[in-house]
Amino acid sequence: MRRWFATVVDTDVRYRIELHEDDGSVNGFTVEHLELEPPVRLAFTLTHHSQTPEDGVSDEKVVVTLRAIDPDRTEVTLVSGPR
Repeated sequence: MRRWFATVVDTDVRYRIELHEDDGSVNGFTVEHLELEPPVRLAFTLTHHSQTPEDGVSDEKVVVTLRAIDPDRTEVTLVSGPR
């Protein structure tokens, strides 16, 4: 996960990600998994610690649903909104 997303990753049912930007700023995220139903559904909360109230949503729920279309294709539905 560190190789793909971030410079700091702590993981468990919850994990924290820090993205260190070129300008020196740090964007921190905490993710907590709520549901895991292999191979069709994943739900988690995503909290962006660097946001201010003026930035809008800083705490959201994300639900990812997967549906096999055929052996080589999968439909992905992602729904994101306030927790």
